[in-house]
Amino acid sequence: MKNQKYFHLSIYLSFTILFFSCSTISKFDQYAYTQATSIKVDALNVMSLATEDYIQHTEEVKKVQTQIQKIYEYEKNRNCN
Repeated sequence: MKNQKYFHLSIYLSFTILFFSCSTISKFDQYAYTQATSIKVDALNVMSLATEDYIQHTEEVKKVQTQIQKIYEYEKNRNCN
């Protein structure tokens, strides 16, 4: 009888922990995914220019850095992230 009580209690606690642990994960965010993939492509394009002088591509680098800072701020302020 005592073992059965602990068994039911352990199952209840397991399901409770599982339920609450899954609810703290942030939901899929299409905007964040789109921005991240876009920035990745832009950064790779700028990296392909790395064989040339930095001064020639300062504007492109600054643009990508600004985009990264914007998406970082967006992600930092999302709930459960």
